Amino acid sequence: MQNTNQKSIILVVVFTTNNIIYTLTNLKGDVLFWTSIGTQKISKTKKVSLITVTTITKLIIYEINMRNYKFIHVKLKGVNKYKKMILKCLKQSFLSILSICDILLLPHNGCKRIKIRRI
Repeated sequence: MQNTNQKSIILVVVFTTNNIIYTLTNLKGDVLFWTSIGTQKISKTKKVSLITVTTITKLIIYEINMRNYKFIHVKLKGVNKYKKMILKCLKQSFLSILSICDILLLPHNGCKRIKIRRI
């Protein structure tokens, strides 16, 4: 188990409404590599599409391969329909996924808003 912890890396994928941000960190939390769909010169509605998500995921897999990591922890933040596609691309690669953490930041109606005072 000690060997897997030394050769593991954390991939954090943050989904926003117009962009997807990928961050590779080690177990301490130091950022090793980051990219987003916006940094790849893709603009407007083409940003969040199936083709762009797969190409950026392949770029991330290549970057992990260059750093000689075999084990990966995946953290997904936000809501997007391409979460399963990213996991499918990661499973098809040489990497072995140790854990998947899915964080949804949606409130279930939450706290009541304060009424605006009218004069």
